Amino acid sequence: MRVITIFAVVGLLVVSAISQVATLSHQQDGAWRKIRLLHSKRADVEKFLRQTSEPSVYVGQYALQNYELWVDYYPFDHCRPRYGKVGEWNVPEWTVTEITYVPSGSLPFSALKLDLRQFRKAHESPHVPDMISYIDDSKGIDYTIDLDGTTLHSIRYFPSSRSNRIRCREREDE
Repeated sequence: MRVITIFAVVGLLVVSAISQVATLSHQQDGAWRKIRLLHSKRADVEKFLRQTSEPSVYVGQYALQNYELWVDYYPFDHCRPRYGKVGEWNVPEWTVTEITYVPSGSLPFSALKLDLRQFRKAHESPHVPDMISYIDDSKGIDYTIDLDGTTLHSIRYFPSSRSNRIRCREREDE
């Protein structure tokens, strides 16, 4: 009887540990969804994802459980000129401007069940002209399909057309 009790307790501890790991993994997996374009800063992203990325010219690459996340950060301070260019957004430096989700495995594009009539179709990559993207500017989302035409390559989130109110105005002297 004592042996059975010990096995039962050990079994419960193992199940509890596995459950906690699965919960933590799930929490980290969805943590990136807390990132808000044109609001979240690099420190927010690293807090949500519980990891840092190698500094790489305003782009962070985060390797997560079943995907990679590429986060573009704003290289200007609001609309102030820098690098001989004028900023595009009236937000502080290191604000998230774009997120690209790249799944690690093969994910069928059809599994997303999208009504493609709501998207404009484009060939965005001049280096890979056969790669197709379906873009919704009003929602700020872009689905790109691999060359096989059936597998999701990436999902890119960018400022929607509703964000135009915080765009920098073009300078009259340029």
